Amino acid sequence: MSDVTNIKTITNQLLYPVTVRNGENTQQTFTVNSSSGWNGDLWIPWVVSARDMWKSISLVWPTNKIYIFQHDNHIMYSWNNDFNQSGVLGGNSGIRGEKALVIESDSNIHM
Repeated sequence: MSDVTNIKTITNQLLYPVTVRNGENTQQTFTVNSSSGWNGDLWIPWVVSARDMWKSISLVWPTNKIYIFQHDNHIMYSWNNDFNQSGVLGGNSGIRGEKALVIESDSNIHM
């Protein structure tokens, strides 16, 4: 899989800081403060089966945790790190190119 999807910005509209961890590159771990943002390069890993979920990007805050990854032609998410219970992330969730991730609430995260 060679199609790269790159998160360029993360906007955190929560009242909590969000810790971001790239499972495929564990040195890429950082915090986005509450009501703040982050700019950089965060490539979304490919996950093709349940055994690849360790590669996912995890977003963690005191009240929730979500995993983000690429699969087929979409950016997917899972609330419980379960590949079989994942869904297409809202918004501009097609693969390839540069993206902006917005965390609006515990249940509203989209591109």
